[in-house]
Amino acid sequence: MTSITEHKSNISSEYFYEFLQMIKQRPGMYLGSCEITRLRFFLEGYSLARLDLGLLLTKEEREFKKFSNWLQTRFNIHSNLEWYKIILLHSDDERDAFNHSFTLLAKFREETINLSNGFGSENHFPKLATNQLELKSEYFYNLLQKIQQTPSIYLGSCSITRLRMFLLGYGMARGKLGLPLTTQEKEFGGFQSWIQERYQSTTAQGWDRIILFHCLDEGDAFYRFFELLEQFRHG
Repeated sequence: MTSITEHKSNISSEYFYEFLQMIKQRPGMYLGSCEITRLRFFLEGYSLARLDLGLLLTKEEREFKKFSNWLQTRFNIHSNLEWYKIILLHSDDERDAFNHSFTLLAKFREETINLSNGFGSENHFPKLATNQLELKSEYFYNLLQKIQQTPSIYLGSCSITRLRMFLLGYGMARGKLGLPLTTQEKEFGGFQSWIQERYQSTTAQGWDRIILFHCLDEGDAFYRFFELLEQFRHG
């Protein structure tokens, strides 16, 4: 079974900004479309996967956590709005905000690069036992259950699109570490084809878009997803 020690080189690597650059260059591949909200919850899932595995924040990740404060100062905002909401307020739409976010991030990095040595090396999360990875290898459905119970904590609101982005980011983080798919993740991989068959859909749209098309709105589709997932798992 895989252990944290085996992935030590991956854990300490600095590729967060490189990863963001990959998303910028190919947003359709990672997010489906150029939308800053999609990016935000993709990164949320990405971060949670690393946290669940007991990984410490890298230097780049700690630096990025200061981005919101930098934006508040830049736009003279006196509230605790998240970075993506601040950028949305000063953009025409989701696509414009997506592109604007990378321009602002570049400026943020330029202004803070001289302070890079000032970012502490303190750990934001305690070290976990070396067998933590084995203990948490099968909890994908448990995570979905937590999201269903408290969507506001994970997604901000009941949204099937946010859920989809969150899960994509979550899976990407595990993939970056070279972790094999768990049994539950492999099983969930069949959900897409099951949804297509259920709704007799021949499009290349993801399961979130198909479900959303047959629901009233994002919130309705969010709850419908969990009903369908239950049927899928016991089908």
